[in-house]
Amino acid sequence: MAGWHVHHGMAVVCMILMLFASGCYDSYKYEIEIVLPDIPAHLCGSGHDICFRLDYPGLPSDKEAVFYSPGDTAVISSDLPVLPVSAPACTASGTALYPAGGVYPEDYKKDGKLYLGWEDGFAAEIISNLITAGVSLENFNIGRFEKNLIEISCGNPWTLSEEEIVYALSFGIFNSNFVKKLETHDICLSLPYEHSENLWVLSNMLERRIFTRADRIVSVSSLPERNILLFPAMCAAEDKDCENNRYIEIFMDRGGWQAWFSGTTEIQSGSW
Repeated sequence: MAGWHVHHGMAVVCMILMLFASGCYDSYKYEIEIVLPDIPAHLCGSGHDICFRLDYPGLPSDKEAVFYSPGDTAVISSDLPVLPVSAPACTASGTALYPAGGVYPEDYKKDGKLYLGWEDGFAAEIISNLITAGVSLENFNIGRFEKNLIEISCGNPWTLSEEEIVYALSFGIFNSNFVKKLETHDICLSLPYEHSENLWVLSNMLERRIFTRADRIVSVSSLPERNILLFPAMCAAEDKDCENNRYIEIFMDRGGWQAWFSGTTEIQSGSW
């Protein structure tokens, strides 16, 4: 009889292992309702339409991209205990914007929805890259992490350096001392004829400053050392065609900067 119990127990264990291996045992799978953020206040009335797609660890690579409008909802499923969700965004004319984001379960609200925010896109991107690389963050206080990023950056985490943060999280030694601001610089751009708009904004939606052209010169102050786009603050109906898309792509690092003007061969640069 004891032998029967042993063999029976081993059979149950084998059956459970087979279920896991075959993918049939998915009781830990859950669904989350995602809510996309609203269009930022400084773009309201600008004529710019914004669309999003969703990106998160475990998203099938062959899954057809679905695009959403501000305020839309979507349902996704996962079995990860920590699930960062990024929402890469772009304008209707094709200008890429910094992503919005959120992390389950930290940003999960009492109404059973995960609200993505522009201010959490930076954290979601970092956490997503770490989880994809196999770093376990199951016991990490993500809520405090997000709060620290927002407080230290004064509400704009894209002004922070990812390098030190990723290093510390990878080795499990993270504390707020690893959260450091990027160096910032001022640049002046001489607009070519094709870029004659008077008002310009940045692709970081947490940057609500509007830059004004003066005698074909646009001065952009306090830019952190990272890549960013500058695009017209107002969008006419004819500009929603991707072929008419106008933007200025700015590359910045410790040595200097370069600016590429869409639709032209114009390149401007400078050093610090």
